[in-house]
Amino acid sequence: MAETPLLSVCIPIWNDEEFVAEALSSVLNQTYKNLEVIFSDNASDDRSVEIIRSFKDPRVKIYSNEKNMGGLYNFLKVMGYATGKYMTYLSADDKVDTSAYEKAIHILEDEKNQDIVLVNSHIE
Repeated sequence: MAETPLLSVCIPIWNDEEFVAEALSSVLNQTYKNLEVIFSDNASDDRSVEIIRSFKDPRVKIYSNEKNMGGLYNFLKVMGYATGKYMTYLSADDKVDTSAYEKAIHILEDEKNQDIVLVNSHIE
C-alpha cells in the first residue's frame, strides 16, 4: 500500500481559549491520520497555548510570535510552517467533520482528478 501524503492543517490563533480545544479535537479525531497540526500564536495573553499543549500529541506544533503582528501576518506565517504535500486552513473557532480530510485527500490523490487543485468542505 502506498504511503499516504502528509496533510498540514494550519491554524492561526490569538486569544482563542474558548474554542481552540474543540477545533483541535476535530482535527485530531479525523479518520485521516497522516497530518500535522500547526498553530501560529499571535502573542495571545490568554490560555490558548496552554490548552493546545495539554493535548500532548506529537502531530501538534506551536510557533509563537513575540508580539502581535496582526491577523494577516499570522495567517501567512502559519502557512509558511507547513511541510505536507497538501495544506488546509482552519480557524481556531471552527470544527471540521471527522471524515472531511480523508475525503479531500481521496479526491486529490485520484489520478483522474489531476486538474483539481482545491477541495473544500463544510466547517462548523
